[in-house]
Amino acid sequence: RRGTTGGGLVVGGACCVLSVFALGDPSESPGMAMLLLVVAGKFGIALGYATIYLYAAELFPTSIRSRAMGLQSLVARIGGMLSSIVASWGKTSRALPLIVFGLPCL
Repeated sequence: RRGTTGGGLVVGGACCVLSVFALGDPSESPGMAMLLLVVAGKFGIALGYATIYLYAAELFPTSIRSRAMGLQSLVARIGGMLSSIVASWGKTSRALPLIVFGLPCL
């Protein structure tokens, strides 16, 4: 499971960081390279998250499992709320949100 989780996060983070180089001109539509990087990155992050969620359910003893899963869900929701703030930084620099989302995964 460590390999699956780590591999998914590394693929997702690398795709986010590599997307910076595929941005191109703001007046043009994104190219095929950008589309492939976004889809591969989404796949990697989804794989890592699903594996972590499954592993966490098996990791904790039954007596605290529901509280631990609740805390994990809370932190995931907070991250989801903060992601809209980071995404709005794209008005300043188109590359900044991709770097902020990608580097922690690497």
